[in-house]
Amino acid sequence: MHISLTEGELPTLLRGLRARELHAALVFSQPGDRLDLDDDFELYPLLHDPLQPVLPEDHRCAGQAYVPLEELKDDDWIGAADPRDPCDRLLS
Repeated sequence: MHISLTEGELPTLLRGLRARELHAALVFSQPGDRLDLDDDFELYPLLHDPLQPVLPEDHRCAGQAYVPLEELKDDDWIGAADPRDPCDRLLS
């Protein structure tokens, strides 16, 4: 048996699944997000992994046990801005 790994953003992985170029995809989502999947796909949750922000030690939210994303909405983020990607939607 041969197993290979293809890394990509969600839209690319979905295209690969539809084209039968990929057999499975390991993806992530935010709560309430269906990942823009249609009835052609089945989703099997594997685990819950909370998002953990990394902040400078002098940030107003540093040291808090829980930081609502609303508190960080006006901050600058390192990341992409693809509205089709669940992580990018969460952070935009």
